[in-house]
Amino acid sequence: MKKFLYILILIVFSQGLYAQEVVNSDYTKGIDAFEIDKLNNFYFIKDNQILKTDSEFNKLYDYSDKTFGNIYFIDVSNPFRVLVYYKDFNVIVFLDNKLAPLRSPIYLDDLNYFSADAVCSSSFESFLVFDSQNTRINTISKDLVTTQKGTSLYSIVSEQKPVKMKESNNYIFISFENGYIHVLDKYANYVDSFFYDGLIDFDCINDDLYLLGNNELIAFDINKEKILYYSFEVSNSMGFKIKNDVLYILNKKSLISFKIL
Repeated sequence: MKKFLYILILIVFSQGLYAQEVVNSDYTKGIDAFEIDKLNNFYFIKDNQILKTDSEFNKLYDYSDKTFGNIYFIDVSNPFRVLVYYKDFNVIVFLDNKLAPLRSPIYLDDLNYFSADAVCSSSFESFLVFDSQNTRINTISKDLVTTQKGTSLYSIVSEQKPVKMKESNNYIFISFENGYIHVLDKYANYVDSFFYDGLIDFDCINDDLYLLGNNELIAFDINKEKILYYSFEVSNSMGFKIKNDVLYILNKKSLISFKIL
C-alpha cells in the first residue's frame, strides 16, 4: 500500500500557481532536505539516511552510514552517480542508482583539501570542490587528480563561507552566507553575481537561476532578466524543486506541491 496521503488545499494564488496538495507520508516527515533526479525519483534526506522513492512515493532503496555524521548535501545530477557530502568529516561518497557505494569514501584531506566547504558533481564523472584556503573552485577527476584550478575569488567573496554549489549546462553557481550567488564558467572563471536578500535556497535549471525567499520564488536568466515570479504562503521554507510543472516546497512540517498553471 502506498504510504502517502494527499490533502487538497482550496486556496488559489496569483502568479500562475495554486496550492495543489500536501504530501503527508512516513517518508517526508521531519526530513532535512530532498532532491528529485532526471528520472523523477525523489530522495529524502534525514540525518545520515537517504530514502529513494519513485514519482508516486513508492520506496525503492535506502542508504545509511553513521560513520561520517550527518549528510550535508547530495547531488543527484547524475542519478547513476549520486554524490553524498559529509561536511563535518570532509568526506564524499558516491552511490549508484540503487544507493550502493560505487567506490570507497573519498577523504578530501588526503587530497590536500582540508576545508572544502562546498562540493558538487561535474561532467565526465568528476566533481568540483570549493578550495577555501585558496578561495577558488577546482575540478577533481574520477581518478582523484586535480585537473583544473579556477581563478581566485577572494576579491569577490573575501571571508564569506559558501553554502551550496551546483553546475548547470554551461555555468557553475555558488551561494554564500551573505545572500550572494556567484556565477562562473565551466573553467571556474568569474562571470557575474546575483544578490537576493533573505535567500533560503537556490537551484539552476538549464542555465537559469531560481531563488527561494520568504513566500516567493524568482528566476532569472544568465543576463539577469526576470523570467518567472511565484508567490505562495508557506512558513519556514527550507528548500524547493521544480519538476514536471510542479513546484515542491519543503518546510519544517511537510512537503507541499503547487501546480504550475
